Amino acid sequence: MKLKEISRTAIQSWSPAQHHPIYLATGTSAQQLDASFSTNASLEFFELDLSEPSLDMKSCGSFSSPHRYHKLVWGPFGMDDQGHPSGVLVAGGENGNVILYDPAKVMSGQSDVIIAESDRHTGPVRALDVNPFQTNLVASGGNESEIYIWDMNSFGSPMTPGPKTQPQEDISCVSWNRQVQHILASASPSGRASVWDLRKNDLIIKVSDHSNRMHCSGLAWNPEVATQLVLSSEDDRMPVIQMWDLRFATSPLKILEHHTRGILAIAWSVADPELLLSCGKDSRILCWNPNTAEVLYELPTSSQWCFDIQWCPRNPAVLSAAGFDGHIDIYSIMGGSSQAQNQRQADQISNSFGNMDPFGTGQTLPPLQLPQTAAPPATVNPLKKPPKWIRRPVGASFAFGGKLVSLENSKQPTSHLVHISQVVTETEFLKRSDRLQATLSSGRFVDFCQEKINTAENEFDKTVWSFLKANFESDIRSRYLELLGYNKEELALKISEALEKTSEDPPKAMMQGSQSGQVPFTIQQQQLSPPAMNPTMPITNMEGAPGAPTGDSIQPLLSIPTEKIMKKPIPDEHLVLKTTFEGLIQKCLAVATDPQTKRKLDDANKRLEALYDKLREQTLSAAIVGGLHNIVRTIESQSYAEGLNIHTHIVSSSNFSETSAFMPVLKVVLTQANKLGV
Repeated sequence: MKLKEISRTAIQSWSPAQHHPIYLATGTSAQQLDASFSTNASLEFFELDLSEPSLDMKSCGSFSSPHRYHKLVWGPFGMDDQGHPSGVLVAGGENGNVILYDPAKVMSGQSDVIIAESDRHTGPVRALDVNPFQTNLVASGGNESEIYIWDMNSFGSPMTPGPKTQPQEDISCVSWNRQVQHILASASPSGRASVWDLRKNDLIIKVSDHSNRMHCSGLAWNPEVATQLVLSSEDDRMPVIQMWDLRFATSPLKILEHHTRGILAIAWSVADPELLLSCGKDSRILCWNPNTAEVLYELPTSSQWCFDIQWCPRNPAVLSAAGFDGHIDIYSIMGGSSQAQNQRQADQISNSFGNMDPFGTGQTLPPLQLPQTAAPPATVNPLKKPPKWIRRPVGASFAFGGKLVSLENSKQPTSHLVHISQVVTETEFLKRSDRLQATLSSGRFVDFCQEKINTAENEFDKTVWSFLKANFESDIRSRYLELLGYNKEELALKISEALEKTSEDPPKAMMQGSQSGQVPFTIQQQQLSPPAMNPTMPITNMEGAPGAPTGDSIQPLLSIPTEKIMKKPIPDEHLVLKTTFEGLIQKCLAVATDPQTKRKLDDANKRLEALYDKLREQTLSAAIVGGLHNIVRTIESQSYAEGLNIHTHIVSSSNFSETSAFMPVLKVVLTQANKLGV
């Protein structure tokens, strides 16, 4: 069913799934002219408002461009740190240009909308794709087997996935793998597809049809199976879609044959891997199940070809199709009737010519009406199976005789299981539940715990319920001490006995000035074992009461003097690390409202002492210390996402034992600061 339409001869790209509301970007298509033969080019943004019954889409901004475009992709780069609140639109031009636009600036009417631009390609840029894992990476393809990987953080110096394929040919499409972030595939009109591994910076496999009749017009990876991809053929002699599995790359795994002429574009749904769209020169838009090669749905279209088709990332039931008739149509795959669209087209013709006779007779013509046919209006059949996003993942229903029927939709489409189980009522369990509910209502937790203690079957359960009972009593601290084996009366008795024994000790009496105990003290001193003291320690003289012994005579009774442990100061050049990290934690604590977040921050503040100790001892390598200072600079500029990237680089390039004590804690602090926006 058609939802909206745009009267533009343009290529298209949907806004990212993270973006709301939904926008559709359009750019004037290269090598095509509209009915007015205009040579002007523009970049426009339209809002998809499904609450508005009209077929027209609201224009939210436009930019007059000197370029015409072969390809547009809209990525979410910059949306997290608000550097680019609407992401980045990447455009491939007809003169080898790769241009980065800021959609937010275009829609707000600003003039400096171009973020960066490069003309590194030698021919038209017909292939573009954004890495779904690292959204700052964009792949582009042009003439002469040129493939570049662009980093939006440093756009001026692209890299290549490997040496150029031979013989050199045009690159018609590129696509990043949806499961493995360093795998990239490219295809050329000759029908050959190449798979690149960016970690090895080399080509790992080539896929091609042995008939040599494939004129590749589309390439798409399976959203769930990392080794499967599909290729479409534009050749009228072979209008097929081939599904390949790289584990068995000698021949196609499946061939989808239902188009009568060449296929111009394909799109695989990320929301449901069992939905694959294709449009061809036979003016048909088909929705396939690639696993069974079955056509699930055919969209009602005009008699014109569609050269580009795309799923909406945010609304999985919506798709867009750009045709050679100068229209971009927005459809829903949930079915409907096309009668309203036909009547609207008739109304447009009437509005264009008016009610005047075009032959100049001056007579007023009646309103144009569609011919009435006896046959009922044709309706489009809905999908043969419900899409994944509206299917129940699980379900259950009670049946007679205490039976429970349950079902689940597993990932394997061929196996659907329905379980039938017997439900047994556990009377004892229900009684225990009723007693617990009654206790919660009455608040008699002590009696409930005592009942559990009396009926406990083992010592462990008895101990657990004893501690739970102590938690509800008035003197919780004393009860916990008793359960841990500490009795106040026994402790008091032991302390008093120890004090009495100490008061009867002869040396104690001598220290208190008793003259009659001098001789026994000398005898007792000879019986003492050697003191546990360092012989080199100086002897400290003590002033006592009159008659008390001094000097060597009391040396065995002296204890080792306690000294205050002083930590080394942190070097001045690294003191900024401690002050910055502690200041950031205090800012987060002042803003945080979640108790769990506050506990994390308090724990992080304590565990960062391990870092400060290493700074005092100067045991960290220069690379780690330099990276920590870079993190401090990102904190001062509130660029926490950049700080997390530096953190990842430090952890990946250093010894784990050297950083494991403090780097995980520092990541927690940076993550919370980024989340709280301090």
